[in-house]
Amino acid sequence: MDIFNKINVLKNILNYTEGEVFDINDLKLSDSFIDNKKLVIPFSNDFMASDLKERVILFNKLRTVFPGVFIVKKEKTTYKATLINKIIIKTTGINYKVSEDNNFVLNNYSFYSLSLYIRLALHLVDSDVINRTKEYGSFEELFMDCKIDKTSPSTTNEWITSYIGKDYSEGQLIDFIDKIYDEYKHILKQPKMFRLLFRSFGRHIENVCNSAFDYYMECREIDVSWTNAVADYLVEHCRFNIDYAVSLASALTVRQ
Repeated sequence: MDIFNKINVLKNILNYTEGEVFDINDLKLSDSFIDNKKLVIPFSNDFMASDLKERVILFNKLRTVFPGVFIVKKEKTTYKATLINKIIIKTTGINYKVSEDNNFVLNNYSFYSLSLYIRLALHLVDSDVINRTKEYGSFEELFMDCKIDKTSPSTTNEWITSYIGKDYSEGQLIDFIDKIYDEYKHILKQPKMFRLLFRSFGRHIENVCNSAFDYYMECREIDVSWTNAVADYLVEHCRFNIDYAVSLASALTVRQ
């Protein structure tokens, strides 16, 4: 899938949270919803300030609805920081730096698609639009069945900003995640996996952690404890059937 199509899918996902209805394929970043590969949306080859501004606006909105999902990192582009290009980019309000070889260095974003879809499912939970009498065998079934009639604020965004403020950096977010990890590292020796779980569950992470602790006290098996805790949460809250929930949990808790 090329840059343009991936950007369009992200726009569709954002619009879906605002009540717009799409064909299910319009919400797919790959052939499978259980694709836990890390995705980076590369910059286009041509320097277009208007496209860059639109990109910044899109990811700022996505990071508000799905805080913690999108990883921010400085990246050197192929765009030359000529005088005219500096004048143009300044009109957009985009923050930038210039590399030693005179290229623009801009914020870029990466994310795990499975984390994004789980957070979208939990957004439906927080918006109270999931049919609690049903059981879903896939993201497709869940997203097609649930309709949002109004925009709901992100409870995870409110939770994170209550601790580290609204204009937090990626470094401050990592520090926040690691502080929570410190409370549970005796039952999980992989901070990278915990960060992925946080990006997937947001404010729900503490409930998952407490469940994992209870499982660990019973079986003393770290991998089993976390897989069961994640699967249980997806069954109880997202209404996924147990087989699908286990497949998602297994993809999230595989050793990094």
